Amino acid sequence: MTDQLRPLQNRHIVITGASGGLGRAVAVACSAAGATVILTGRKVPELEKTYDLAEAAGVAQPAIIPLDLLSATVADYTALAEQLEQTFGALHGVVHCAGVLGALTPLAQYPQSTWSEVFTTNLHAPLVLTQMLLPLLQQSAPASVVFTLDKRLSAYWGAYGLSKAALDGAVQMLADECDGSRLDSGRPRVCVNGVQPGPMRTRLRQLAFPGELSESNPLPETRTQPYIELLQSTDHRNGETLLA
Repeated sequence: MTDQLRPLQNRHIVITGASGGLGRAVAVACSAAGATVILTGRKVPELEKTYDLAEAAGVAQPAIIPLDLLSATVADYTALAEQLEQTFGALHGVVHCAGVLGALTPLAQYPQSTWSEVFTTNLHAPLVLTQMLLPLLQQSAPASVVFTLDKRLSAYWGAYGLSKAALDGAVQMLADECDGSRLDSGRPRVCVNGVQPGPMRTRLRQLAFPGELSESNPLPETRTQPYIELLQSTDHRNGETLLA
């Protein structure tokens, strides 16, 4: 198969939240595009299902590295980075698909424990993970980091809406910081972008809109193309948000 049909050939991509939903769909799409996908998440049986689908779709053998973003420590992220370097020798992309909804309730009544869980999973963990993987990404350049974004700043979206807004700001900040280190081609060594996939037939969507017919939304498999585009070594975009 030609490089045009496998634009991620010989590229190693970490995908968080790969146990289902959008993360699973992106993992399978990346594998079909030729990448070696490293699947992370906390539900090993679900990761194994993703593994089987990715293996069937692609040419490179996937890998599973269990990781619970809610409880992971800096030491866990450091160990992950060391494991990736020792096993694969290079890392060309990170896709952040993991996320939790939390409570849909007024800020004045928002449970503090839930607030902490949502911000840890949606904001703190992806940023710390990216921080720990940046040296390997820079070493393996051209590389990309892609964050999954959502704009929800109206009433009752609470920690989810605010954590996603902060993540959007982090994309712009990190992209600006990475912009100064460029390859001879002019491309930043590490491009940082976001994708806003919109409504999808996922569990998170069902939790947020329980009265909605799930069939009214597209499958997450239809929203993977922007991720594939941004992960390609030839893509120079930095600090942008693509709408699926």
